[in-house]
Amino acid sequence: MGPTNRQLLLFGRRGCSCLAPENTLAAFGALLEHGILGVELDARLCASGEVVVFHDDTLERITGLKAAVA
Repeated sequence: MGPTNRQLLLFGRRGCSCLAPENTLAAFGALLEHGILGVELDARLCASGEVVVFHDDTLERITGLKAAVA
């Protein structure tokens, strides 16, 4: 039998997207404001070589633009 003093670890998926747009600094900050110290996020590499935090392959769902993130 394992330890009896266990802690529940909470993670916000893509931040606190019920309060701010997903995968944004505002969504990550909202987690901290609610005492949630873990975050799951999506990172992608753009054609320019920069790393961006974005879930989808295209910008369409979030911005309406039919353009690839890469």
